[in-house]
Amino acid sequence: MSKLVRWEELKVTGEIPEKTSKASVVMISETEFVLLFGFSSQTTDKIYHFSLNTNTWTIVNSPSKEYPASRYGASADLYKGDVYVFGGISGQIYYKEFWKLSQNTWEWQKLDCENGPSGRQSHRTVIIGSQLFLYGGRLRNGQSDELWVYDLNGELGWNKITLGGQKPPQLSSQLMFKSGSNLVIYGGVSISTYTNEMYMISLKDFNSIKIKQTSTSERPSNRASSAGIIWNNYLILFGGRNQRSEYFNDFHLFNLDTNSWSPAKTMFPPQSAMISKRACHNCIKCKDGMLVIGGEFLDGDVWLLRILDDLKTDLYDLFLSQKFTNNREEIENESEEDYSDEDESDEY
Repeated sequence: MSKLVRWEELKVTGEIPEKTSKASVVMISETEFVLLFGFSSQTTDKIYHFSLNTNTWTIVNSPSKEYPASRYGASADLYKGDVYVFGGISGQIYYKEFWKLSQNTWEWQKLDCENGPSGRQSHRTVIIGSQLFLYGGRLRNGQSDELWVYDLNGELGWNKITLGGQKPPQLSSQLMFKSGSNLVIYGGVSISTYTNEMYMISLKDFNSIKIKQTSTSERPSNRASSAGIIWNNYLILFGGRNQRSEYFNDFHLFNLDTNSWSPAKTMFPPQSAMISKRACHNCIKCKDGMLVIGGEFLDGDVWLLRILDDLKTDLYDLFLSQKFTNNREEIENESEEDYSDEDESDEY
């Protein structure tokens, strides 16, 4: 039987991050990514570098005298060799700072954020062309339904965009990604309700619609703090948690052409455990498939969802043409550590 995908746990070594919940992860080359910040017993301001050639974690020392304070729930995106970081939280401080980290020198530069978004965490950002789009997030008092844009090439600073149509609600811990000339927003926490709704915002006129998702029987349950990537014309969605604090390790495909879901049961090498249930993790695209990094109550483990076929043909037909075995193992309930300063379990 042909294997289309399989889970592989990378045997990591080096200076492994302690706890990686709500960390910010950015792919900086075909074989490297960096992990910034994250919630731990002491919320960290360290920069962790990971090499896919050696599966090794290394702490990077920045020469900058001024750099971001420790935090979690910040966003991070790569543009022309620099990593752009916005927001995050530490204790009761909701940051509205905007930083740039040079991939070449590891120097930090604080950018002007006058008249920009208020302090927030668990918002989402996407770079399209030279524009960085930001939506939602958890604020000191409530949540946001604002869409902001920042021109990374110009001197226009931040601009708030007025949306028309069926606007997304106030959200945090949602997914946001580009599809053609649109932004797509999925899931998250709205006020105190976890959702599995999906919205599409046109970047031409900033009109928003609520997407009618077909194949409702295969539609993922309500969730937040999940993660995923775009592979060809599909959203690959993994994990998350619901309102009852139940964690998931399920794996779903959303066809962006037909607006339909399909469950993607995976085959993996014999005698290999299924990836554990998790939320507040990171998923990033690499040349071999999708990398999953860390998550709530987890250290710097790294898993690869290896995509074995070319997948230039219809992915939906490929998956349905096979009879996959779903060998999920039941994961023991992970005990929550006693954090003296703060506890992120109630954060969205």
